[in-house]
Amino acid sequence: MEAYAVKRILEEYKHAVIDFGAGHSVYEDMGLFQQVEKTLKPYQSLFLLLPSADKEESIQLLHQRLQQITDDKDVFELNKHFVTHLSNEMLAKQTIYTKEKSADTVAEEIILSISKE
Repeated sequence: MEAYAVKRILEEYKHAVIDFGAGHSVYEDMGLFQQVEKTLKPYQSLFLLLPSADKEESIQLLHQRLQQITDDKDVFELNKHFVTHLSNEMLAKQTIYTKEKSADTVAEEIILSISKE
């Protein structure tokens, strides 16, 4: 369903900023991954946002944030899976590390990167 959602959203919102969550970028099925990869291929502005280049640090920082809203161990394991899965890196054209940056600073980085294209 997520692969279909990616395609439909991009068809409907051609000139928009779209925030896909990890569920839309992580695929265990290679056929679904290839469908999404093909759908995203023409887009240059595909960003992966992670707290840190160090995956373990990213997992820990995200775990700390999640603790504020849940104590569900399954959510923590799922989040770890999303951070370490290769699909994200394979689909993203650029990665931005967000640790200790404000949302405005991250937005400015994205805008600056897009304006260079």
